[in-house]
Parts: sequence; structure tokens; C-alpha cells
Amino acid sequence: MDEKEKDEKTIKAVEKALGEPVIGEFTENTIKIRRNLLIVSLLSVAVSLGGLQINPNSEVFGLKFSGLTDNFIRFGLTLITLYLFIHFLWCSFEFVHGMEDKNHWN
Repeated sequence: MDEKEKDEKTIKAVEKALGEPVIGEFTENTIKIRRNLLIVSLLSVAVSLGGLQINPNSEVFGLKFSGLTDNFIRFGLTLITLYLFIHFLWCSFEFVHGMEDKNHWN
């Protein structure tokens, strides 16, 4: 093989390596989970750092909740954030593991 053929072969190998994405996009479900996680996380940060409090006389869609405290809301937001975080990690792991099975990383 002469020098020119080696150069062309090297150029094709480099173009192939740079032209193909290393990892694909998340599934639609994983993207929705990530979006919801970001929204709930930002809401949790706003409640915690912003010092937001619940008015005992407030109503939501005409419903009045008794016994609703700030600690209960924070605990609920923490549980929802934790659930979404674990769900997102699980879906991400399955996605990456599926990519390895399809030999996209080998």
C-alpha cells in the first residue's frame, strides 16, 4: 500500500469516527421525566430559599385543606423530587445499557 492510500484510509477512519454520534438521544419518556424533575426541583428550591409559606385560609380550585403545614409541603416536594430523580437515573441507566447492547460504544 502506498502513502496516498494510507492517507485516504486514515482520513476515512477519522471522518467515520467524527461523523457518528457517540450516544443517541433519550427517549420521549425520559425527556419528560427530566423536564418534570427540573420543574419540581426549581419549585423546591423556591420554597426553601424563598421562604414561601402557606396561608391557612387559601383555597385551591375551591377546595380548602385543613392541617396543611409548611413542613408537610416541603416533605411532599422532597418525596416527589426523590422519586423523579430515581426514575430519571433508572431510565438513563437503561438507555446507556441499551446502547452498549447495540454495540454503539464498541
